[in-house]
Amino acid sequence: MTIPSDLRTPGAYVYTDASQASNNSTTKRALIVGIYAGAGGGRAAVADAIYSVPTLAEAARLFGVDAPIYHMIERYRQNDPIGELHAAGVTVAGGAAATGTWTVTGTATEARTFYCYVGDRSRERIAVDVDSGDDQTAVAAAIAAAVVATSNIYVEATNVAGALTWTSLWNGAQFHDIRIRYNERGAAGGEILPAGISIAYTANLGEASAGSGTVDLTNVIAAMGDLPFDFVITGITDDTNLDLLEAELDSRWGYSRQIYGHAFGAYQGTQGELTTYGNARNSEHSTIFGVEGQNDTAGGNYDPKSRTVTWAWAAGIAGAIAQANRNSAARPYKTLQAAGNVAPAEADRFTGAEVETLLSDGIATTYYNAAGEVFIQRAITTYQTNDASAPDTAYLDYTTPAKLTEVNRDLVNGIESKFPRAVLVNEVPAGAPADGSFVDPEVIKGYILGLYVGWIRDGLCEDLAGFQDELTVTRDGSDSNRVNVFAPVRLTGSLLVTAVTNSFRFAN
Repeated sequence: MTIPSDLRTPGAYVYTDASQASNNSTTKRALIVGIYAGAGGGRAAVADAIYSVPTLAEAARLFGVDAPIYHMIERYRQNDPIGELHAAGVTVAGGAAATGTWTVTGTATEARTFYCYVGDRSRERIAVDVDSGDDQTAVAAAIAAAVVATSNIYVEATNVAGALTWTSLWNGAQFHDIRIRYNERGAAGGEILPAGISIAYTANLGEASAGSGTVDLTNVIAAMGDLPFDFVITGITDDTNLDLLEAELDSRWGYSRQIYGHAFGAYQGTQGELTTYGNARNSEHSTIFGVEGQNDTAGGNYDPKSRTVTWAWAAGIAGAIAQANRNSAARPYKTLQAAGNVAPAEADRFTGAEVETLLSDGIATTYYNAAGEVFIQRAITTYQTNDASAPDTAYLDYTTPAKLTEVNRDLVNGIESKFPRAVLVNEVPAGAPADGSFVDPEVIKGYILGLYVGWIRDGLCEDLAGFQDELTVTRDGSDSNRVNVFAPVRLTGSLLVTAVTNSFRFAN
């Protein structure tokens, strides 16, 4: 709307135009995709639908507090308390639950409380009270009763004469990732078994029965539509579903959609298994963090070394990345803590050589401090080779697509806001209004250079002179309504490696 030039009614008229005042900012949303039991039983969410989840209370109403997706939301919120968050629950079709067995033997010769651990949340540290004289059946029954009394955990336990069977509440191979142990803190932490009692167990859920069932992200991806999600955190990282998600993200980066986004997940295994997994993937749109696990003779990853399950591992890291990214997309993510995630025991952690191998094979890595806290080491993507299958580092680090997202959005949103209804000419005529209603290639070029100065200030780009020298803005030779821009942006780097040669010597 403008003030008509032929207006005859007397008065002073003001038209307010906000098109030049916008900072072109875009809300950076996160989407969590995880497993739950489906609608019903007090859960309001319909499978595969996307919901806004501003609070944990809303997450509980939608998905139930015992669901893996709730754990993901809970862990994400520990690291990104206020960012806009959406979630979609998926269900497991068919299959069977993972199981494992503890065998209790002996008779207690003292009264003592010991602890069972199921995962990493505080409510999953289960106290088991044993009286002197309790035999193996009584001790196993006490464990089972304590598990039943502990709500909102992933498993149930049953006892038959000292043989305690743990069963996942959920079907699916993902639930191998649940670490079930007793007395994780050991004697140094005051956790020991009652004298006279011993417990032998299979590595965890899955050793006796691996669990099975399928998940399909097709409907969730369809539900995403064109709503932008900068951070997509998935608890499902099998090749088939990750292929689907990467294909959707690749489409979102295309010129016809321009809504961008990146996927974050975690995968558990030995260094060799993670290398195999990483080398089979190749996308600038996904970042998968490796988590220490131990293969068994059957070929499955049934012995997690961290108490944190992979879906919560990914959610904690992605929450830290999302919050940092909103503050600055230019800065790297190393040293950010994934609050709530629990490191493996020191003896179970990847060595420096193994970490270097993982980073060479498309797997992002973390490091740990003495307190067992988890920090991002390097957030690389799975991208490793170009279309000619040649090694390529163009999208090695997630910081590259993160910076490109900022630049691309700023460029498109800025031009559309600055020149929404402009007349395009080869040269703006003398005396033309300076309100953006007339534009030529040189005006657009000047505007882009102004944006570039801002990108330099924000740490996204550098080398204004080089960019200006190569920047070209021309009117299309066959379409008078089109301007072609060649924008050779120079992205900044990240201080990740400092190489020092200490040429020491002795004074004469």
